Amino acid sequence: MRFYICAIIPLYLFDNTWKERIRPASVEQIKKLREVSQLGRYGIELPKAYKIYLEMMGIDDGGLLSKFFNGGTANIEDIIQIYNNLCESEPEVLDTPYQIIFWCDWGGNVFIDLSGNHGDSTLVVYQGETYNMVSESFEKMIFQAAFKIYEVFPNQLDFGVSIAGLKEKIQPDKVYTTLEALCLKYGLSKLWISDDKWYMAKGENINFWVCCDIAMYGRITGEDKEKLNVLYKDFETLFGVKKKNIRQ
Repeated sequence: MRFYICAIIPLYLFDNTWKERIRPASVEQIKKLREVSQLGRYGIELPKAYKIYLEMMGIDDGGLLSKFFNGGTANIEDIIQIYNNLCESEPEVLDTPYQIIFWCDWGGNVFIDLSGNHGDSTLVVYQGETYNMVSESFEKMIFQAAFKIYEVFPNQLDFGVSIAGLKEKIQPDKVYTTLEALCLKYGLSKLWISDDKWYMAKGENINFWVCCDIAMYGRITGEDKEKLNVLYKDFETLFGVKKKNIRQ
């Protein structure tokens, strides 16, 4: 399964202490999670990629998802407790087959929607007043987290622009086709983990990722500072982005 190759190998390459930090969930804990999440009511199993994640790092994922979501927990024991609390206080939440996978420090859950309301895709979305897509699938989300956190070079440049500012340059639905043209220009390859929210590309000693949500933001990272700045100038011209954090 791609999950093993795509999510695990980059972590070993960029953080050789990561494999010492991860702790798997037990068979009993995984069975308990499916029980308290009440997926059995719908004849649904835990998503395969998520189950593999639990088997490899269900107690501690070495900080992978907590870094991706800027604080929180994916520990299976914490997720089980969240379900226990919901059973007591908000049992109606369990009337729809959602698999909670993460609790954010700012409040709210991240969950996999297993209701089938989003076609054949398994979506990872925020639970709150509105549902915002985090990633097209759990498998993609794990690699997106690994790529965003670990596939970095000495030189990094963060950028961003509001949607209003973006529209002064280009319509949001044209962003990804324009990024594909940039990839062709600079010899970068769009990664299979890209989806409707994340665009991730890799080249020879230079990478970038872009996220389009309530704003457009991203990062370019590379070995060669000049190449990084040249690519950034195109981002600035095409999308109206401004530099944020710079590490050179």
